[in-house]
Order: sequence, then structure tokens, then C-alpha cells
Amino acid sequence: ARPGESAATLNAALAAGLDLLLTPGVYALDEPLRVTRPGTVVLGLGFATLQPVRGTAAMTVADVDGVRLAGLLFDAGTTRSAVLLAVGTPGSTTRHAADPTSVQDVYFRVGGAVAGQAATSLVVDSNDAIVDHVWAWRADHGSAATGWTVNTGDTGLRVDGANVLATGLFVEHYQQYQVLWNGEHGRTIFFQNEM
Repeated sequence: ARPGESAATLNAALAAGLDLLLTPGVYALDEPLRVTRPGTVVLGLGFATLQPVRGTAAMTVADVDGVRLAGLLFDAGTTRSAVLLAVGTPGSTTRHAADPTSVQDVYFRVGGAVAGQAATSLVVDSNDAIVDHVWAWRADHGSAATGWTVNTGDTGLRVDGANVLATGLFVEHYQQYQVLWNGEHGRTIFFQNEM
């Protein structure tokens, strides 16, 4: 995929069973990218940046096995989003231990470049998911698009799924919760936080 391609075009490719390789640049999304098929890979190169422009999520992932997300930057748009990336279905009891979804080398930015706003950057509802090397940042410096009432963000990461593993988790400057972990039997290996 290349910047300028519509979310509808990218969603059609995903629905047809294709993986996505996102080349560098900013993808302005007027609807969420919807990953619904097991085993889908979405890989970004050179900080491929997904930015919702209508207050939606940038991406949603269904409660399926083996989705791989890597090398992406989720950048909040100026219209407040409830969530930037949602993985799984709320309340699901489906286990994915044999083939979990993974979110690796993925970054979240609320402000810094634009006056972005998002209530929550990442929500993980999928059981057994792996969150590896994730940095969620509500900007505390950058352009004029930065300030306590300018680039608002409540929560960096919310985990509701069970048996979620987070390794290399970095979360900074959110206004209510850095991490809100509701899921049972989760583990975190290396957590960094700057209030």
C-alpha cells in the first residue's frame, strides 16, 4: 500500500485475504482498517503512519487467531477517537494460546505533530495476545500542537483480555491511566513509564 490509497481500498484487500505491506508515509483514514481474517499480517516500513481523520479507530482487529501487526505508527487525528487500535472483541472468552495475535514494534502518538486526541491508544481484548516493544506516548513536547488541554489522551494501554503478555512496554504522559490492566493472568516483562 502507498499513502493516498483509501481506507476502502485497503479494507477490500484485507477482506480478500491479502496481507498489507504499508510503505513509508502518512495514511489519512476516513474509516478504520478492519483486520478480520486469521493469520493476516500488516507490516509497516519506515514508520508507516495510520491517522484517523473522522474520530474513528485507525484499525480494528477481530477476535481471530494469529494476526501479526508490526512496524506501525498510530497517530491520533485532530478529531478525538475513542481508541486508535482495538485488538479482539470485548468480553470474548475464546482462547488463542496456540496462535496468538501479536502487536510488535508498534508506536502510538497523541500530539507532537498535530493536535491529536484519543481517549485510549491501544485496547487489547484478545486473550493470549502478545504486546512486544510498544511505545504509547501522549506528547509532552513537539510543535505548538502540544499542551495539557490541546492533545488530550486518557489511557495509553487497556488490557481486558486474559493471559496477555507484554514485553518491552513503554507508556508516557497520559492524563488518567498509563496502563489499565483488567485481564486475568497477564504478565509484563520490562515496563517503562514517565508520568
